[in-house]
Amino acid sequence: MSDLRTAVVRLDKRTAEVVTPDGDLRWESIGAALNLALIERYGAESLVFGGGPLTGTLAPASALLVGSFVSAWPARADRSAPATSTRHVPLLLTAGPDFRFSGIDHLVLLGAAERPTLLHIDGGRVRFVELPPQAADMPSLENLLRRSAPPFRSAILTSPAADAGVHFASASLGLKGSLDKAGLAGAMAAKNLKGILLGGSGGIAFVAEDLKRSLELVAKLKGERKKTGGFVSVVEAAGGGDCLKVLKGAKLRDAACFHCPAPCMVHAQFAGADPRVPPGPKQQNGLLLLDHMGWIALAKRRGKGALSLLAESIRLGLDPSAVASLLPAEGGKEGLTSDFAVLFDLAKGAGPSPSMSSAAADLTFGVSPLVPGTGEEACRRTALAFVLGVCPLFLLRFPQISGDLAAFLPAGVEPACVKRSAERVITQG
Repeated sequence: MSDLRTAVVRLDKRTAEVVTPDGDLRWESIGAALNLALIERYGAESLVFGGGPLTGTLAPASALLVGSFVSAWPARADRSAPATSTRHVPLLLTAGPDFRFSGIDHLVLLGAAERPTLLHIDGGRVRFVELPPQAADMPSLENLLRRSAPPFRSAILTSPAADAGVHFASASLGLKGSLDKAGLAGAMAAKNLKGILLGGSGGIAFVAEDLKRSLELVAKLKGERKKTGGFVSVVEAAGGGDCLKVLKGAKLRDAACFHCPAPCMVHAQFAGADPRVPPGPKQQNGLLLLDHMGWIALAKRRGKGALSLLAESIRLGLDPSAVASLLPAEGGKEGLTSDFAVLFDLAKGAGPSPSMSSAAADLTFGVSPLVPGTGEEACRRTALAFVLGVCPLFLLRFPQISGDLAAFLPAGVEPACVKRSAERVITQG
């Protein structure tokens, strides 16, 4: 960990420097706990992204990047719990590895840009990129970036909904959505930051034994993986078993994050149901079911229309859980057409709008629950994942390997530091 690199970017001054955190930070806090320490050092207005010591390594499910920021939202939607100021948003798929492969371990963003700004990170350098013409939605933005920006493997993007001040705008990993239910998109928009592009062209060191350890752990989980059943088991554990019939007729393909041996997501291809497109026999849509809770909320609200509405929520950059709560009880005379119109108005900041507190799911130490279960043990596992840099859903599903992950820690990171950091995330998150 002696080569830990933190990029400090002053958006208002358009400057960036890469520094090595002082010893008291580097050795006492890791992962999301170091995010907290950096916020304390640089001020409550800072926005911090960070990986853990296992992010991007050969450890199973080592995909996690965490975005942390201070928020005025109460800890729970019903205000029944004391407010906690810091929010942690888990960013999965390949965002974490690409972040570290781009040459930095933590990113501190200070100030607000004078005009809409993009950052490109690669080779340990942070570059300011000229923003392409205003895009109407997420696909338009990514298409523009692919044509005009430097090459990138992953992207953390905000939408016009965030620019419009929509409280339940959600940051998106490219065109796949995310688990942002705590306002990361709004925190980025407040800094006039439209996106962070990760080149991911480098790598990180690992020891030879890590590959053997990883294969042994995967073998250890072989029987358990068959029992869990991937996406279906997570949906059932989240209380959405009755929603699985909504997927009948869709072509499903398992999907997993970086180096995860137990897929819990699914890519669904389904017959098009977009009222803006003339119907046709070849009209097909596809999307990644990454946000289990968001999909369940829409499926319970709209049944077969949930897939199309989830795709539209991602296109507009809206949290599907909040969208589900704002849709009319019935679909209206025009059915899906009416629902699409509601989403379009929501993305512009028009129509019904929840308060900032009710737009978020209940937060446990600043993290929206990934599946139901906010007891002490679930909190401990989730905090450990946020500190190590592995998928929290993975540790919730397979807690028996928590102790095995210590073998992948780099030199200088002691198990006692991991424990302190996890406790800090829970108590100060």
